[in-house]
Amino acid sequence: MGDFKEHRDFARELEARTRRFAVTIIKLSAGLPISPEVKFVRNQLTKAGTSVGANYREANRSRSRADFKSRIRICESELSEAQYWLEVIVEAGLVHQRDIETVSDECRPLLHSFRLSPGIAPEVISATPQARRSVRNQLLSLWQRLSTTIAAAGKPLLQKTATRVEAIYLNLCIVSEILAHFRHCRHCP
Repeated sequence: MGDFKEHRDFARELEARTRRFAVTIIKLSAGLPISPEVKFVRNQLTKAGTSVGANYREANRSRSRADFKSRIRICESELSEAQYWLEVIVEAGLVHQRDIETVSDECRPLLHSFRLSPGIAPEVISATPQARRSVRNQLLSLWQRLSTTIAAAGKPLLQKTATRVEAIYLNLCIVSEILAHFRHCRHCP
């Protein structure tokens, strides 16, 4: 029963994350300059960025394994497209890289998570919840020690490294929970 509750909590949290990602994309799009060329890019970015959450929510309510996998693949595709449009607006000089760093840093782990989800190795899926929790706890401990050391040093480059390590840790947590989903999903063998 605990595994089901963990899975449900994870699904709700990922739905919330994808919804926050959509809101961030909408706010970013609203701040882009107004011109016919930028309107096209704005629409593409907004469509791609907002459809991820909608498709993930639908995946959680799917009626078959094939439907679930299809929705997850759509999430992956839309995140990849959103990432592309983010790169385009930076290269076109519409925004600075630093202005989209937050949304880019959220896009990457989400994209990796959806890429990994349907093709997971059976031996990893069969890991017990205790084993997954143990790995997460070890990673969290490592990250906390690293970030404390870096914060004490007070160097901006090291602090940026700590932020990236935290993103990797969060991504591993997401992957761990997706593995749990595939283990307990009603559509998965």
